[in-house]
Amino acid sequence: MTLNRDNRFAGKTGYTLKKSLSLSAQRIFSYSLFPIKLATVVGVSLSVISFIGMIYFIINKIFAKDLLPGWTSIIVMQLFLFGILFIFLGIIGEYLGRVYLEAKNRPVYVIEKVFENKGIKEDK
Repeated sequence: MTLNRDNRFAGKTGYTLKKSLSLSAQRIFSYSLFPIKLATVVGVSLSVISFIGMIYFIINKIFAKDLLPGWTSIIVMQLFLFGILFIFLGIIGEYLGRVYLEAKNRPVYVIEKVFENKGIKEDK
């Protein structure tokens, strides 16, 4: 979506950097689910990485006997639970984003031009 504007007529802008960033954030979060989808992708990615890390630590525990007792089980449980947590947060975020878009009650489509029905008779 592009915003086409004419050149500034006169003077200097009154927008500070803070106001410009605020306006940009409002436009990004009001018209797009991209940030929520990005959070979901990051959550699933971290979950996959944590699962790979779990496998690594379990294999390391089996073959390397010099690890501290209990360390592997704590790390594996933390990685597993945080991975599951990120997946659930992503799912909740997806639902929340869809509810938000529906609550704004925007039309599904916008009609740009309406053509008149000239000379064609309809059967009634």
